[in-house]
Amino acid sequence: MKNIDENLINISKTLNNAIEVLAIDENSSLKRDILSLGNYCENQNFRLAVFG
Repeated sequence: MKNIDENLINISKTLNNAIEVLAIDENSSLKRDILSLGNYCENQNFRLAVFG
């Protein structure tokens, strides 16, 4: 399970770096979606807080 968590954190960091390199507009829905996905990858308990 630890490897999965590390992989998700790495994916999140990679996505965040990609949006910085691409200089995507701050108000872009793509950027918001990527940030949301990154936040989910780093904090998987978020889902439990929303539905719990």
